[in-house]
Amino acid sequence: MSEDRMSDVRQVRRLLLKLLGAASASALLPGCGNSDGPLLPPSPGSNGVQRVVIVGAGMAGLAAANALANVGVTSIVLEARDRIGGRLWTRDLGGSPIDLGGSWIHNPMGNPMTAFASSAGVGQTAVDPTQDLAQFTLYQEESGLGSVDDVAAAFAHYDLFEAATPDLLNRLGPQASIRDAILQYVTDNSAALLPEQQRLITHVLRFIQETFDSGTWDSISLDQHVNAPTASYGGSAFGDFPDGGYVRLVHAMAADADIRLNHRVTRIAATDRGVTVSVDTVVNGQTVPVSFDGSHVLVTLPLGVLKNADVAFDPPLSEPKLSAISRVGFGHFEKVALRFDQPFWTGGTPPGSHFYFRSASTTEPTEFPFFLDLQKSLNLPVLVALTSGAFAQDFLTMPESAIRARIMAILREAYGNAIPEPTQVLISNWGSDEFTRGAYSYLPLGATADDMDTLAEPHGQRVLFAGEATYKQRFGYADGALSSALREVNRLLGLTNAAVTPGP
Repeated sequence: MSEDRMSDVRQVRRLLLKLLGAASASALLPGCGNSDGPLLPPSPGSNGVQRVVIVGAGMAGLAAANALANVGVTSIVLEARDRIGGRLWTRDLGGSPIDLGGSWIHNPMGNPMTAFASSAGVGQTAVDPTQDLAQFTLYQEESGLGSVDDVAAAFAHYDLFEAATPDLLNRLGPQASIRDAILQYVTDNSAALLPEQQRLITHVLRFIQETFDSGTWDSISLDQHVNAPTASYGGSAFGDFPDGGYVRLVHAMAADADIRLNHRVTRIAATDRGVTVSVDTVVNGQTVPVSFDGSHVLVTLPLGVLKNADVAFDPPLSEPKLSAISRVGFGHFEKVALRFDQPFWTGGTPPGSHFYFRSASTTEPTEFPFFLDLQKSLNLPVLVALTSGAFAQDFLTMPESAIRARIMAILREAYGNAIPEPTQVLISNWGSDEFTRGAYSYLPLGATADDMDTLAEPHGQRVLFAGEATYKQRFGYADGALSSALREVNRLLGLTNAAVTPGP
């Protein structure tokens, strides 16, 4: 062996020794990686499961670790980021918690996330913009400020459109998109609507559909919109914010789980004896490969990561699973949170609240269509600009300075040039985040809810999958991720009553 090669080997050994001995670097504990010993005997009632390696510390991964701990099964959670929570990410905005990922507990009545929040002592505040229509500010670049009645009337068509979708599907056929349905609906009602009203209704319906599905309106399947077996709990479709942000639920779910941050999974290998999960971690600026053994592995990676094939599987994933990964959509949804000294948008009679914007752009008509007013619900001088679909994808290429400048130009066009600059701005970047590569799943043309069942199927006997994209009843929701984790714990252990309990 050459002197250079010997030096490289000695350096790697030194790094591994530091890793194994450095608690501050999330050191490997006995039974993991290169120090791995024999697996512990199965716990009573564990169905032969000895240790579960969980890939991802989002809601699904944390819920699985929590539920496993409740029945005495050991797990270890590997997370590529330097934080837990995945797409639930609460940031500090001028001393106030703001969720740049999931914000709402949607349909909160009977929702398992509501039950968990209540058991964790986390209150919930209703944040439903549709209850505040009389206080919306509407601005259309083509015609200027609009009336409250205009925006209320446009939003009222959402329920009418939803009621019409089964008939529209019968008329347009199973290959129709949501775009096809919206345009047909507006055409059907055009005799009673002025051209400007038709344009606003089209815009509002497109905004709502793209926001809830994260896909573009011409890609979302009308057939699956009507026929997918989505479960709706009670209460508002928007629902409640967890008081203090989702971070409180994330940490309550994490409890005392064994979580290793900055551990990026690169390969998952399974044999008839168990699994080995290969990981890259960083010690003193150097990437060090390590591995973790278990009897089973639960993969909770976002669908965008699976689509990008960032993790290798041995044996390779089956053709049906790869096809389902390809067919199911994983769209774009981004937020820009702006904090001001004072809520300038609340002046007037009646006082203003949320801001709805219809751009005159022919190429990007849904750029920043909605600004959520947190002064209304949380008493914070904060606006949160929402964007989804095609513009949210293009948004990823814009520098932060351009995003901020465009938003302030929109607000000054509507409210006047005298409005102040924000004191702080936070911008999400889910689409360009290598550990997410998008926002959440949806069913595009060519996909069905059965594809989500295929995503949920185990790969062999030892590799299981969870996450919102694997739960067709509540895909796209954080509570869907939670429910998918309980499903997999039940599957793994032969139970029917897996449950989570909040930690400190």
